[in-house]
Amino acid sequence: SSGINAEYGDHLATFVRIFNDSKHIKFKLTLPENRAITATDESIQCFTEDIQNTDWTFVHRLSDANSIFDAIVDKYTEIYNKNFPLKAPKRTKREKSNPWLLEWLKCACARKNSLYHIYIKEPSTENKIKYQKMKKNE
Repeated sequence: SSGINAEYGDHLATFVRIFNDSKHIKFKLTLPENRAITATDESIQCFTEDIQNTDWTFVHRLSDANSIFDAIVDKYTEIYNKNFPLKAPKRTKREKSNPWLLEWLKCACARKNSLYHIYIKEPSTENKIKYQKMKKNE
């Protein structure tokens, strides 16, 4: 989160950015558009420069706190969207080729595949039992 100090009474604008790290979302097959936030030095530098080079004097012409806040949020969002645009997720050929599968079945297949890969990477009795149990239930 960030704060922007302005000389407009006791109001302090606070921004919260939530980074979506899809690695931690398990078994989610239909991804919405997401931000291209790879936190490259170049994109962060461009964003910082754009914020610093923005002429914020336009907020002095506004009279009430709500319109000032809205103007700041709109400008910040515009710069943020410019530097971190929304991108459609890439779909694999496998996802496209099974449109008849129900969502719960796709999730079950993804879970089974995940358990299989865990079992292959870390072969143990516990991982084998988990995989075989899931395989049996399918």
